[in-house]
Amino acid sequence: MKTRFYVSFALLALASVSFAGSTSVTTEAALLANDFIDWGQFGADFTIVNSGTHGFTNNGIGFTVYSVNDNTSVDDGGQYQLLTEGSTWNGGFNPGDHVLFKTGSFAVNSTDLEIVFDQKIGGIGSGFQSNAFGDFTGSMGAWDNNPYFIANNVGFSSNFGNNHGGSDGTAPFMGVLSDQTDILAAYLEVQMADFSDSLGSGWSHTLVRDTGAVPEPASMAVLGLGAIALIRRRRQSK
Repeated sequence: MKTRFYVSFALLALASVSFAGSTSVTTEAALLANDFIDWGQFGADFTIVNSGTHGFTNNGIGFTVYSVNDNTSVDDGGQYQLLTEGSTWNGGFNPGDHVLFKTGSFAVNSTDLEIVFDQKIGGIGSGFQSNAFGDFTGSMGAWDNNPYFIANNVGFSSNFGNNHGGSDGTAPFMGVLSDQTDILAAYLEVQMADFSDSLGSGWSHTLVRDTGAVPEPASMAVLGLGAIALIRRRRQSK
């Protein structure tokens, strides 16, 4: 019985060897998160959160919120606002969830959020919602550096949803999970499906994985070979 367990473990370890990369996820469970951002840390409802505001995840990882346009421009000086699902915000999050809201613009048909961490993490994702009722889409990218400068794109994710104001937990989720601890920044964008939105968007259930999702490929190979060697030694001793 134990021998079969060791064999299965060894084969699983060897089968897990893969090249470095990232995975686009559309559910909270798939992100394997062990940390989160509570937007309520910045104050009560209607508190203004300026671009460049610094905060912390639940585990104490520092981050800075920036407002930028199309993830290539410098800080545009935009502002966010704190709201609560079911009272000051009507969307698809759960009642009582803290929402980071950014108003839209007639000149720009999407709203954005950039998060730059003080240290690299293994995954980042967030629930998102348009402030206008109807179909909307969201997209996000993760980088190994601040996108204001030259950086490598770690991964990309997208998802879609419909805002019917139900406060029922149906808001979609999008995230990037890396197999290394190499994400320093994430850019999230939301827009209406018909590109007509000027009412803004909100983010909640912003989750973080503060280490890589799986051990490095070389480590997994060593682990698998070690397990096989252990099996052989056990057989020889019998």
